[in-house]
Amino acid sequence: MNNNQYDIIYSRIEMFSAMVDAESAHGGSAHQERDNPSRRKSGLYGLSAIASTLYQRRQVEYLDKILPPVIKSFNDKDQKV
Repeated sequence: MNNNQYDIIYSRIEMFSAMVDAESAHGGSAHQERDNPSRRKSGLYGLSAIASTLYQRRQVEYLDKILPPVIKSFNDKDQKV
């Protein structure tokens, strides 16, 4: 992969991580983001799609960026997340 592809992957990981983590979300207040479990689930779906694609390509250098928001989501008060 070239540098442009790495930049795109990194920006998507950041975007989906922000959806999962309400405190780092851009746009809207943290309170609104915290009350929106669908947005957090969507972020997790996005991260899982990226992780499975990178796993198939044997690219593990982004794992340290993907795992923290996923692990944080285990403590989510909404059981659907």
